[in-house]
Amino acid sequence: MWGRQPQKILIVADPPATPGLSPGFLDQPDIETLESSTGSPALGTARRERPTLIIHEIGASPTGALEAVRAFKDDPETRSIPLIAVTERQAGEAAMAAGADAVVGKPVVQREYWEAVRRYVALPRRREPRHTINLRFSYRAGERRWQAFSRDISTYGAFLKTDHALAQGSRIAVRFNLPGDPEGIECWAVVRHTTPLEPPAHHTAGFAVEFEGFPDADAARLDRFLKSHARRSLFGLLVGIVVPSHRAR
Repeated sequence: MWGRQPQKILIVADPPATPGLSPGFLDQPDIETLESSTGSPALGTARRERPTLIIHEIGASPTGALEAVRAFKDDPETRSIPLIAVTERQAGEAAMAAGADAVVGKPVVQREYWEAVRRYVALPRRREPRHTINLRFSYRAGERRWQAFSRDISTYGAFLKTDHALAQGSRIAVRFNLPGDPEGIECWAVVRHTTPLEPPAHHTAGFAVEFEGFPDADAARLDRFLKSHARRSLFGLLVGIVVPSHRAR
């Protein structure tokens, strides 16, 4: 029985690409990601490969990239392919006027990026497991700095335990270290949900943040750490199940 043909996503970005646009973020069994620099190479790739979706970064000098978006929409072979522009938020209207079907603002917030792609490509509802890990975080909002410990963390965000509530939508700078890794991970994050300290306190006060796209090397380090932690946790669970049943015999 023949397998299903993979859906193709063409990512157009001139190096260095915006953090968060890594093809690995869209890694799925039925997805094939293609990469190209902007302009004629990208148009040629789209004509040849017929992707399901084009994701086009609009860089700091947007004129050429906007012209490239127009070229996709003027070409009879590619005009019907949905195109998401990744651009500074104030340039979103210009990208839509050039023919983009949707806009994802910079800095890239992974949930927004994922949901935008899901409008045009059959992706699962991503629910990244959160791991109960106590890591020390430092975070900064404006000129003020605080420290907190995580209640749980995933590759896309964390819940920070603190009685200092920040408003939903606040953008903060965070830094944390992985055990045994002297290099800290730094990135921006957006507050998605706040749980204030309200008596009687039957819950953990703090707030959930979503990481904005950090460099691929940092994302890979965090992913390796969490996968290793999950394996150790599973092994501990299996030992806890097997050993008591063995002793009971």
